[in-house]
Amino acid sequence: MRNSNPPMSANRSDYMMSGGCVLVDSGTGPSHADGVAGIGFTNIASGNGLVAQRSEARAAHVRDGMSNTYLIGEKYLNPDNYAAGRDITDDQSAFAGDALYLVGWTNVASAQDTRGVANFHRFGSAHPGGFNTAMADGSTHLIGYEIDPTAHMNRGGRNDRQATATP
Repeated sequence: MRNSNPPMSANRSDYMMSGGCVLVDSGTGPSHADGVAGIGFTNIASGNGLVAQRSEARAAHVRDGMSNTYLIGEKYLNPDNYAAGRDITDDQSAFAGDALYLVGWTNVASAQDTRGVANFHRFGSAHPGGFNTAMADGSTHLIGYEIDPTAHMNRGGRNDRQATATP
């Protein structure tokens, strides 16, 4: 359900925020064991990542290390919709803040953009080798699609105590 019509023209982005590796489908979201509140909205709630609506996550809450935790990354898009902006993950302005399709989850494997295949909440890109990320410490990395699924998942969580060093 939308609270407004999609804009006819907007500044879109090929990046999305990392919600973590735990996607909780509820209207209020959990309060995490580390005391960080996360309040989501219908059909999306905070996970254990750094970004959620009204998130109060601070550097001290990133127990896995700032250099080991995704902050943002490129998002998967269907190439059939690059120019039109009609992809399921490309219907909001880059300035929407917290929106369903502006948050990626690492419990879903990353993938290269593929014609005819729509998918949301997935990190990916048009690049054949992987997708670009910015870690919580500000460093940037190209993450290969062949990344171990567990390592990818762990890099989404800020406090699962499963730190996986970036390449």
